[in-house]
Amino acid sequence: MRCTIIRPVVLVRSAVLASLSIYAIAVHAGGGPLGIDSRLSYDDSGIWKRKNQVILFDGLIVAVGLGALWEGGENRLGRTFWQSIDSTALAGATSTVLKLAFQRVRPADTNNPNEWFKGTHNQSFPSGEVTVVSSIVTPFVVEYGHDHPAIYALELLPVYDAIARVKVRGHWQTDVLAGFAIGTLAGPGRIHGTARSFSMSCRMDSVWGSGRDFDVGGDVIGEVFPGRRMALISIPISESDRGWRSRSARRLPLRRGWP
Repeated sequence: MRCTIIRPVVLVRSAVLASLSIYAIAVHAGGGPLGIDSRLSYDDSGIWKRKNQVILFDGLIVAVGLGALWEGGENRLGRTFWQSIDSTALAGATSTVLKLAFQRVRPADTNNPNEWFKGTHNQSFPSGEVTVVSSIVTPFVVEYGHDHPAIYALELLPVYDAIARVKVRGHWQTDVLAGFAIGTLAGPGRIHGTARSFSMSCRMDSVWGSGRDFDVGGDVIGEVFPGRRMALISIPISESDRGWRSRSARRLPLRRGWP
């Protein structure tokens, strides 16, 4: 039997990033580092209104803070809230440093996307708001996405914010793409040294049962799905285990967990 780790969050985030890129290119090819930056017609109405962007940004920060205080750090949800706070702090600090380093002029102040290093008051790159929104939702998507696929809908929040920031001329297209990438990288860290689980898809030589748990040693638990000759395995990975990336595909000895 060969098992391969499934990381659907990677696929989802790749699809979202690709969608943002396609949107940016489709709107108008332009300048900037990727040749996709252009200043759009100003649109501060409806769902794109700046007021709504602020409500989303502030609301997420308040919700995560209150959730962390309410749940504490002793259960899965509480640890995820605290990871979201850690991710937000890291992503926010990274964004601030990059803004001060690149000093890019915002599209509200110029129609030239190639104006960089124009003084520290110019802080277009990257988008701080998209960075933070993305870093807030990422831990929840990583932690709960494989159990509750509806959680992936949270990805719509940074997508909305990215498009809205471009429409009100707060950022260039590459600003929001960079913010999304930074928030993504900051988000999926381990949760305070506790075990994390990863789903695995296993091709089996035979089917032992229907929806039955089986033991593959230690804390590794799986479930057999008949017909497809597949099994899902959840493997806790501890903070001290640094080698899980090298085990993306391996053979695991299964032991039947029932008579």
